[in-house]
Amino acid sequence: MLPDGTLVVALKGNGDIVALDTAATTGNKDHTTWRVHPGGVITSCVTLGEITVATTSERKVMAYGPTGQALWSAPLTDTSNARPAEFGGR
Repeated sequence: MLPDGTLVVALKGNGDIVALDTAATTGNKDHTTWRVHPGGVITSCVTLGEITVATTSERKVMAYGPTGQALWSAPLTDTSNARPAEFGGR
């Protein structure tokens, strides 16, 4: 969840990441505020603060800002060993 209450979810069916305004009462019936398609199948997705990070079956990691804008992407190797990352004390 973003700090403004927007819920960010990964959809397995079509590989999209969708942000929903849970407080919206008018307009778009599904309350979608933004939608992105990082490519491939989403293998993990997490929102930390205002940044959403996803990894995909295409062996890449993508980061998105609070309005769905692409911030950066990086390729992943076939295998990786990494320690958990800490963001904002979490």
